[in-house]
Amino acid sequence: MYDRLVEDRIRRALNVACRMAGLDSSRAQLMRLHSNTVIHLPNEDTVARLAVDEAAAGVAASLAVTEHLAQVGFPTVRPRVAQVVCAEGLVVSFWVYVETVAKPADPGGLAALLRTLHSTDLAELPLPAMASPLGGVGRALTRHPEALDERDRVWLTDEVARCEALWENMLFRLPRGPIHGDSHPNNLLHTVRGSVLGDWDHVSRGPREWDLVQEVYFARRFPTNHDDLDAAACSYGWDFRNWPSAEDLVAIREVSGLGAYIRTAAMRPAARAEVAYRIETLREGRISARWNPPSTF
Repeated sequence: MYDRLVEDRIRRALNVACRMAGLDSSRAQLMRLHSNTVIHLPNEDTVARLAVDEAAAGVAASLAVTEHLAQVGFPTVRPRVAQVVCAEGLVVSFWVYVETVAKPADPGGLAALLRTLHSTDLAELPLPAMASPLGGVGRALTRHPEALDERDRVWLTDEVARCEALWENMLFRLPRGPIHGDSHPNNLLHTVRGSVLGDWDHVSRGPREWDLVQEVYFARRFPTNHDDLDAAACSYGWDFRNWPSAEDLVAIREVSGLGAYIRTAAMRPAARAEVAYRIETLREGRISARWNPPSTF
């Protein structure tokens, strides 16, 4: 079930959480180890997601929001268990398993879903205010200094501070409201019955531009048809790229995404190599350099 790169802590947390939720973990299969650990429980037609403990508020909000959205017809994943379970210092949530099919990225379809989400009234739901997107990479730098060599660590520490200042002084154009928080193309799950939006751990009330920057970031750093961004802008009704602060927000997004690689670098040599490569391209100003997508890790 687990390879040698996965900590025993995850195994223990899953088993404890499954017992508490009354679920069978005997045939658990690792699906992904990145910002969260995602595990399939085939005996239960369920997916378990394990996150670090500071994510508790966001995970709890994701359960309430997705259940509400599903009831009003928004295409989303749905929780299997209504509450989070805390085990071994991790936050575990359980979701109905979604069987996906291979399909090209659909930026226009994702942008249309975001437009619907952004106009949905979620005033009565317990949505946290969005925190700085750079908090995760800052914590990772503090807790895992061994993940980077000294030159990279010093540079990234300074770059995080620079991006924090950009974030604090940014003048957003769109009104704040409900946002998905991590709406990149890999979180649009394609099924035989259509597409649904998954991974709601970062749902919050925040600047809508943060949802819109995700597709621009993916188009720049990962293999994506540039024309798809035109489709996304048309579907949403506003072209993020024309906003004067767009490049600053892309830079913030690029740095914020390094946290997951830093956290897993000690266990995964590929993650250590990837974060070093990304920092090199950022330090050298190579804005068109391609990165390895998260789906390959």
